[in-house]
Amino acid sequence: MADKIVALSKLLGMNFLNLFLLLNLLFLLSSPLDANNQTSKNSNSTRPKPIVNQISSLPIAHFSSFDKIIAGNTHIVLLAGNKRLWAFDGVNWESVTFPKKPAFHTSQSDTCFYTSYDGVVERFVLKQNGNISRDSLISIADLHEPISGVAADGDGVLYIATGNSLWCYSDSLLKLGAFDENIRLFCNNSMVYFTKGHHKLYSITTNKITQEKSFSLLLDQTNNIIDIIDINNVPHIVAEGFPWIYQINGSNKTPPFELKLFMGGESAKVKQVRTLQEKIYLLTSNNSIIKIGHEGKIIAMDINDHPSLGITLDILPFSNTSVLALTPTEIFSISGTEYSGIYTGFCKSNSKPTSIATSNKYIYYGTTEQVFEANRTNPINELHFDPINGISGQVIQMQNCA
Repeated sequence: MADKIVALSKLLGMNFLNLFLLLNLLFLLSSPLDANNQTSKNSNSTRPKPIVNQISSLPIAHFSSFDKIIAGNTHIVLLAGNKRLWAFDGVNWESVTFPKKPAFHTSQSDTCFYTSYDGVVERFVLKQNGNISRDSLISIADLHEPISGVAADGDGVLYIATGNSLWCYSDSLLKLGAFDENIRLFCNNSMVYFTKGHHKLYSITTNKITQEKSFSLLLDQTNNIIDIIDINNVPHIVAEGFPWIYQINGSNKTPPFELKLFMGGESAKVKQVRTLQEKIYLLTSNNSIIKIGHEGKIIAMDINDHPSLGITLDILPFSNTSVLALTPTEIFSISGTEYSGIYTGFCKSNSKPTSIATSNKYIYYGTTEQVFEANRTNPINELHFDPINGISGQVIQMQNCA
C-alpha cells in the first residue's frame, strides 16, 4: 500500500500537504462517540478515538533518531535528529549535517528558526515554496559558556543566553548583563522573555529589562515553564504542572480553561505546547493531545491505543483538523475527532464504511459499494446520509477539498 501511495504522489506531483491529506482519509471503522458530550466525561475510554496514520519513518540506513519537529508548511516538514536537520517533502528525505549536535531555537515566526553550536548562530528560513535559506549570523569564539538560548524580537534584534549571561546582537554584539543564576529565553510574538533560575521572569524591550513581579507568586517551586503564548493578545505561561496555563500578570492560579477534566487530574504534566490560528495544542504525559479552540472549546485526542505512539516526542498542528506526531523514528498524522459521533445514517447502508472526507458544509463517507453525503451543519444525531447518484463501486480513499 505504501508503494502505491508513493507512486501515486510522484505521478501527480503531490506536495507534502497533498500526501498528508491523502493518508489522513482512512475512516475510523469502530463506532465513534459523540464529541459534543466530552465535557461530561473524564475516562479516556469514553473519548472519541482519532484516526492515526503513519506518514513515514526515518531512513534506517542513517541509524539516527528524531528529537523534535522544527517547522513545516504545505511543501515540506523539518525535523531535528542527532547532528542533522531532516527535510521531508512527502516522498524524499534530505538532511543537513552539522559539525556537532546543534541546539534548535524556534522563533515567533513559524518559518524562521535558529541553530547554535560552538558559539556559532545560524538562521534558517523556510520559504513558501519549500526551499530553505541558511545564514551564518555570528561566531562568538571567546564565549566561556555554551549558547543555551536564542530569541529574536519583532524588530529582528537577536538575544542570546549563555549560562548566566544575556547578550544582544543587531549590528554588533553587546553584553546586557550577567546574573547570579542561569537564564532561559522565550519569545512570544514580538516580545522576548527570560527566566532567572526557575521562578523569576523578565521581559526585554529595546534592551530594557523589566521584571514581571507577579510571576513568582504564580509558579510554585516544583513547576517548570514550557513556553509563553498569547491568548486573546494577553501573554500566558504554559507550565509543566498544574495549573498548566495562566496569565503572566494574573493574581491567582485559576487557568483560563477547565483543563483538569481533560488532563486527567492535577498530577498530569504538559510535555509540549504548540499554537496554530489562535488554537492551542498540548501534548500531555497521559499520551493525549488536547486542542483548545475558540471560546475555550476543548477536544482531547487519546492516542494510548496506538503502541507506535507510546513515545511521542513532539507535535505540530498542520491544519484545523490534523496534527503531526513525532516518535524517535516515525512521523504520524492524527485527525478526525471533530467529526466523531453516532452517525445513525450509516444504518441505512449494509456496506462497510472505508473512508471519510469533508468539503464546505458537507460530509461524505465512502463504502465498499458507493458514496453517501450529508449536510454537516445539522446536529450529529440528525445527520441524514443519502447516496450520490452516478458513483458506484468500492471506495478506497477520498481527499478533502476546500
